[in-house]
Amino acid sequence: MNQEGVKEELPKPWELTKYVDTDLEDEDAPKNFGGPLPSFKWLCEGLFDKLDKAFQKSNYYTNGRQTVTEQKQRIVDLFFQEWRSTVGPNIYPALCLILPHRDRSRIYNIKDYTLGRRILEVLKIPKNSDSTTVIMNWKRSRNAKGARMSEICIDVIKARRTDNKGGKISIGELNQILDKLARFDSKREEQIEILSYLIENMSFLELQYFFDILLKKNVVRNMENRILNSWHPDAQQYLSVVTSLKTVAYKLYDPSKRLNEHDLSINIGKPFAPQLSLKPHLTYAKVVQKLNNDFFIEEKMDGERIQIHYEDYGKVVHYWSRKATDYTYLYGESLEKGCISPHLKFVKAVKNCVLDGEMITYDPQRNAILPFGVLKGSAVTELQRLDKGEIEELSARPLMMVFDLLYLNGRSLARVPLEERKKWLSQILSPTPKFVEIIQVSKADNEEAIKRALTQAIERGSEGVVLKQTRSLYQIDKRTDQWVKIKPEYLEEFGENVDLVVIGRERSKKDMYFCGLRITDDDNEDEKSPKFHSFCRVANGFDKNEYREIERITKGKWKDYSKVKPPTSLLEFGKREPQEWIDPRESFVIEVKARSIDRSISKNYKTSTTLYNAYNRKIRDDKDWTTAATLDEYKAIKESRTSVNTTEQKLVTKKKRLIRKRKRESQDEEVWNDQDYLKISKNSNIFGDLTFMILSDAFYKNVRISINDLTELVHKNGGKITKNETKVPDLHNLRVISDKFTIQADALSSKGFDVLKSSWFFKCIELGVILRVEPKYCFKVSENLKSKVETRVDSLGDSFSVPVTEDELIKIFEDNKNVVHEKSEIDEQLMEIPLFGGLKVYVSELEDSSTHYLYQQAITKLKLFGAKITDELEDCNLVVIPEYIEHELVSNVAKDIRKKLSSLLKYTESSVTIARIVNDKWVSASIQQKTQVDAKDYPVIASRD
Repeated sequence: MNQEGVKEELPKPWELTKYVDTDLEDEDAPKNFGGPLPSFKWLCEGLFDKLDKAFQKSNYYTNGRQTVTEQKQRIVDLFFQEWRSTVGPNIYPALCLILPHRDRSRIYNIKDYTLGRRILEVLKIPKNSDSTTVIMNWKRSRNAKGARMSEICIDVIKARRTDNKGGKISIGELNQILDKLARFDSKREEQIEILSYLIENMSFLELQYFFDILLKKNVVRNMENRILNSWHPDAQQYLSVVTSLKTVAYKLYDPSKRLNEHDLSINIGKPFAPQLSLKPHLTYAKVVQKLNNDFFIEEKMDGERIQIHYEDYGKVVHYWSRKATDYTYLYGESLEKGCISPHLKFVKAVKNCVLDGEMITYDPQRNAILPFGVLKGSAVTELQRLDKGEIEELSARPLMMVFDLLYLNGRSLARVPLEERKKWLSQILSPTPKFVEIIQVSKADNEEAIKRALTQAIERGSEGVVLKQTRSLYQIDKRTDQWVKIKPEYLEEFGENVDLVVIGRERSKKDMYFCGLRITDDDNEDEKSPKFHSFCRVANGFDKNEYREIERITKGKWKDYSKVKPPTSLLEFGKREPQEWIDPRESFVIEVKARSIDRSISKNYKTSTTLYNAYNRKIRDDKDWTTAATLDEYKAIKESRTSVNTTEQKLVTKKKRLIRKRKRESQDEEVWNDQDYLKISKNSNIFGDLTFMILSDAFYKNVRISINDLTELVHKNGGKITKNETKVPDLHNLRVISDKFTIQADALSSKGFDVLKSSWFFKCIELGVILRVEPKYCFKVSENLKSKVETRVDSLGDSFSVPVTEDELIKIFEDNKNVVHEKSEIDEQLMEIPLFGGLKVYVSELEDSSTHYLYQQAITKLKLFGAKITDELEDCNLVVIPEYIEHELVSNVAKDIRKKLSSLLKYTESSVTIARIVNDKWVSASIQQKTQVDAKDYPVIASRD
C-alpha cells in the first residue's frame, strides 16, 4: 500500500532482476564537499590505467623493496586518500564504476556483440568492410583470442578518429548516462545517440574503460577485495552480507567506525553469500571428532543454492542464488505467482523469514531427480505452462529442498545453533511434496553412521552426504569444518575435481597451462610469501570464451621464462619448464578433472608426480591461490587411492621421448581366399567411362591381388586399362591406383595426377556405383582435392554419405584411437596409453531385444579404445547402461545395479570407492573429444523412491 492506502501494482518480472536498496536511499548518502564530481578521465588515469601498468610489470619486484602487489595496493590507497581529501566521504559514484560487475542496480542488456554493432552504426561503417568482419566474427576469430570487445572497438575507432584530450565528462554525468542506458525501454536510436556523444567527448583511454564498464567487466581484475578493504576495513565482509554497493558506500564512509555483529548478519531483503561445506582429507574417525561426535547427516543434492526471502506474510518473495543473482521472476514474486512461491506453506504467525536450500529439477512423469544443467529451462517452461493455464504437467520442473532457517520475524538466526534452527524450520514450514520439501536429516555420533548414510546415498544415486555439527552457528561467506561434505571416490579416477592455480603456459594454437600446488610447511604459512611447485599441464577442456577470459585476467602479467626466471622462493618447476610464468597471486584458478594419479616418481614436475588426462572443467572465479589445492591435500588424496592400474604404472615409468609417425596399413602376406574374391569378381559396367592405370598389387580383405588380377577386374566392370597417361583422350576420366610408393606413382603425382588407393576401386565394385573420393581413399593427391574430400567425412573419418560395414567401423576407430599429428613430439607414456586403458567395464544389457545393438555398439567402441569388458560387477570400475526410450526399463536396471554395487562397497578409514555409472553417450563423447569426459555429465536417471 502507498501512503494513500491504494494498493500498488506489482512490478513486472523484468524489474525483479534489478536490485532495490531497501535500507539506504539517496537521502541517506554521506555528503561530499559540493561542486561537480571529478572527471571520468581523472578516475581512468588515477586508478585504472595505473593499475593496468602495474599489472604489466615484467619483474616480480619493481624495486628492491616493493612487489607489484604492494605497488598496486599503494595506487589504490593513494587514490582513496585523494578522493576523501578533495571530494568527500561518499565514494558510491566512483565505486559503481570501479566495480561495475558488482553494480546490481543497473542492467544494460548490452552484450559484446550489441556494443560492436552499435559502434559500427555510429561510425557508419559498411557491412562489407574489414572492421565489420572483425567485430561480427569476434568469437570465431582465432586472432581475437583473448581480445576484449572494448579493445576491438577502440581499434576500429582509432582507424577513423583522432584522439582528443577528453576530460569533458564528469563521473556524475557518466552515471546519469549509464542510468539512461539501463532503462528497460532504452531504444537502439537512443543507444546510438549516447555512444556518438561519448565518442566525440572522450579520449580513447576513457572510451576503453567505459566500454568495459558498460559490458560489466571486472575492470580492476583481482583487486576487488583490496579496493573494498582499502576504503573501509569492513567493506568486503559487509558486501558479502548485503551484496549492494550503494548500501556499502552509504553505510561505510568512515573507516574509524566499525560495524557491529548485527550489521554483519543476515537481514530480510538483502541477499548474502551463504555458508559452504568443506571437503576434508581426514579419516572418518577424525571427521567425527571434529564434529564433536554430534552431527546431522543430510543428502547432498545436485542443484543450485537458493535463498528465499519471504516478506510481509508472502506479499513479497525473493529468490537469490549463491552469487546473488535474482531469480524471483522464475520462482514467484508473491504467494500468488510463479512455480514455487504458491507452494510455500507457513504457519500464520510467520511475517517474514529467510530459508536456505537447494533448487533441484524434478521430473513428475518419471518421478526422478534430473541433472542440475536442466534447471533453468525447466523453470522457464513450467512458468510458461502456468501463465497459459495449462493443466497437463511437463516433464520437468523445479523442486525446492529447504535445509535451514536463517531469519524469522525480524531476528537473524545466524547465531542460533543449527539444531534449534532445524527445529523451528519444521514448526513453521509445511512441506508441499514435489514442490517445496524439507530435506530429510538424521542425527549421528559415530563413523559407522557416516558409512551407512553414504551407502544409502550411493544406492539412491545421489552425490553423497553433508555432515553438520548440531550446535554450529551459521558462517556467512565461509567454508568451515563444521559443515563437511563426504562423497564417494570413483574407481580409476582422481578422487574429486581439484582446484589448481595456473603458474605457467606454453603458447600454441591450443595453449597448455602449467598448474601448481601450494607448499604449506611451517616455512610457508605467510600469505605474503607463498610457494608453489609445478604439478601438471592442462590443455583440454577450454572453450573460446574461457581463453578470452584468461587473456583478460592475465593480460600483462606473463613473464618470459627464458629471460626472467621466477624466484625459487615463489615458484619451482621440474624438468618441464614453461615458455612463460605468472605470479600465483596474480593468476587464476581452474577446476581440473583427471583420469587418474601418476604414482611414479617423475622429474618432469617439481611435485615428482602428476595427473593423467587432466582437463579443465571450468574457471573458478570464486577462488584464488589461498583457497586452491595444496600439496598436503593432494598427498592425502593420493594416499587414499587403493586401486592402482599396473598397466598404466608400467607405461608411465618409461622416460625416452619419441617422434610419432603415422602408422601405415599392414602389408603382410595373407592366404588367398576364393570366397572373398568371388564377391567382387562379378560383371558390371560401372567403370564404362573410366580408364585406369594400375601401379601396384593390392590387398582386399587381407587377400593379395596382383596387378594382372586387378586389370581383369577393371575389364569385368566395363573399364579400360592404359600404361601411358598421354594416350588417354580425356584425363578427367583417368584413375591412377596404387598402394605403394613407386617411381611411377611419384612421377605422376609431380605432374599433378591424383593417386588413389585400391580400397576406392574395391568399394565401388561392392556397392555398384562410382563413389566420391574421401580421405581414406587418397594415396597421394593434390592439396586441392585433399581440401575437398575432407569436407565429406566427420572428425573420425566416417563418411557422411556412404554406409559403412561393421569391419569398416572398427577400422575407423582403430585409426583414430591414437591420433597424433605427424612429427609431433610427445611423451611415450601418453602415446601408448589408449583412451580407455585401465578401465574394466560392465556393460548392462537391457531385457529388450531391440536394444541389443546399443549393447554391442558400446562394447565394440570400448574395446577398440583399450577397455576391458567384464561380466562381473565386483570386478569393474565403470558401468555403462545403454539409453533407451523406455525410461522405466533403464530406471529399474540402474536401481538394481546401484543396489548391488552398494553391497560391494569397500570402506577405508577415510574413503569409499565405487564404480561410476554412465550412459552410453559418455563413450561416444569421450571418443569424439579424445579424452575421458566428465561422467557427471552423462548420468543414468532413475526414479525417486
